Amino acid sequence: QTGFVRLVTADGTVLAHGDPAERKDVFAGQNMPELLERAKRGQNIVNSLGESSLTALSTVKGTDWSVIVEQPEREALSAARAMERNLIVLIVLTAVFTVMIGLWAGRGLVRSLEKMEVHTKTLAAGDLSVQLEVKSVVNEVESLAQSINTMASSLDRSHRETRARERITTFGRVAAGLAHDLRLPIETIQNAAQVILENPEDSSAMEHFRWTAGSELPKLRGYLDDLKHLATEGSVGLQRSQTEITDLLQEVVDTLSVLPKWEGIEFDVRGPTQSAIVDAGLLRRAISNLTANAADSTVKQGQGRVTLEVAETDDEHSLLIRIIDNGHGMSDDALAQVLSGDFRSTKRADGVGLGFGVARHIVESHGGSITGTSELGGGTVMELRMPREALDDKGRDQTQG
Repeated sequence: QTGFVRLVTADGTVLAHGDPAERKDVFAGQNMPELLERAKRGQNIVNSLGESSLTALSTVKGTDWSVIVEQPEREALSAARAMERNLIVLIVLTAVFTVMIGLWAGRGLVRSLEKMEVHTKTLAAGDLSVQLEVKSVVNEVESLAQSINTMASSLDRSHRETRARERITTFGRVAAGLAHDLRLPIETIQNAAQVILENPEDSSAMEHFRWTAGSELPKLRGYLDDLKHLATEGSVGLQRSQTEITDLLQEVVDTLSVLPKWEGIEFDVRGPTQSAIVDAGLLRRAISNLTANAADSTVKQGQGRVTLEVAETDDEHSLLIRIIDNGHGMSDDALAQVLSGDFRSTKRADGVGLGFGVARHIVESHGGSITGTSELGGGTVMELRMPREALDDKGRDQTQG
């Protein structure tokens, strides 16, 4: 849409240029040998707007002239980045396979993950009767496969007991939630795999990958168990404990800030130390989803910033958690649609989709609520109001004897 073509002689003199802003170089007889050399080597150049552009060069037959085609990097790579979001699982598996090839344990791990990919596609197609058989030297992989089989069996029973339309709707919601929740852990595994690819002889890189697999694969298994309960029982059981909320927010920031897709975005946590009786794993998952949405909305802003804030309220029995970003924001209508929506089959252009539906369900399961404010071009603030104590259905404190 915004690329240009220029015609240059053998010594780099510009004869013609498709960019009106740079045609002055033609009349001035501008000589650009360095640009010509960079284009011959396929290196990036900088256009008149200061943008980095990809180049391709071809000579004109019968002359010593060359045609240089240039296109802004952001435009040239936009399709690849869109494909990356849709094919992230395949990319991870391919990267892991490339890194671990030649190592028996690595080959086994990649093959197991590839089987899981094929199996989850089979489940997504509606065939819940197929069982996954995985043999791996990594115990977490076998455990994850067992969890997938358990989830599939539970869904299969639920599928037979309900009407056809209800069965399809339930599985569709579970599959959507599964696809979204697997994203961040898989990206973390991908990041560790890329480190090994860049440093194949580095023992610390291999140790980091083993640690990541041991940390993230159980997390994936936990997501599957939660989704199984959600599909069969309509809710997720809470395992509450006294939790330092500020520490939990810092864990979220530490996990997300190292992902390459959000490189350049500044994450920070602020506010006084606060504690509450919550399911730390589920709350971390909800806040991770909302923080990822915020990061997605700021990733193209250049100076992206996402702040997680803890604040006290007038009510001593509750606290506020805010996720603040300086992204492109939303209109009032778009925000109202997001706040009233649930699980979604596609991701919205403003960076809010499946993650919000999952987060809202978790917060409401704790007896809390989510509200938000947003301004086009001015960023978005999502606010979670959470009870400090565990309450029963009548609003009574369950922590008191």
